[in-house]
Amino acid sequence: MIPPSGIGLGGKILRLHKALYGLKQAPLQWFEKLATVLAELCFVSLPFDPCVFITITLNVILVVYIEDISTVGPKLPIEILIDHLKSHFMVNVNGGLKYIL
Repeated sequence: MIPPSGIGLGGKILRLHKALYGLKQAPLQWFEKLATVLAELCFVSLPFDPCVFITITLNVILVVYIEDISTVGPKLPIEILIDHLKSHFMVNVNGGLKYIL
């Protein structure tokens, strides 16, 4: 990492405390953060597909594709999930799916 001009490091190096968008580790860091936030609501990822999360307590299935999330379940638990995600991330809700491949 190249420090901004005017910062004298005196032979020291810079250490990142969190992943920055654009680094090759950033998607993994984001996914691990998402999995931690979902675990707070008792979501577990499926062993054969780690991008699919389920929870028995809320009766919801959640699928992650890159940075898009699709959910299936009753309306009230999904609203609880969205509120929980909004407390940790910037969330845009685009309404119901017309189709999914």
